[in-house]
Amino acid sequence: MKRIRVLIIDDFLATGQTILALARIAKAAGAEIVGVGALIEKTFEGGRAALEVLGVPVHSLARIVDMSEGRIVHECMAADADRHVLGTFMGGHHHDEPEREAA
Repeated sequence: MKRIRVLIIDDFLATGQTILALARIAKAAGAEIVGVGALIEKTFEGGRAALEVLGVPVHSLARIVDMSEGRIVHECMAADADRHVLGTFMGGHHHDEPEREAA
């Protein structure tokens, strides 16, 4: 019998419970989970940590780090690997510069 390998792709990774349920169904059918991909990850909901039990790579295209005060803050890698740049979407406008603390 041919071995079935499954890559789970979902639109959102929040708490991870939907992806864990999909993994249980796939495993019950005899499949091997080889990875997880999400279009958008809400990092503040802990889904990535919940998926660690699967022991597979987890990737997301966009990582949202905050959704408070009517704004969406996303994380993206800057040109140099040890610096992160935060951008915010507020009222339909994108702000590339992170908010600075008042002096």
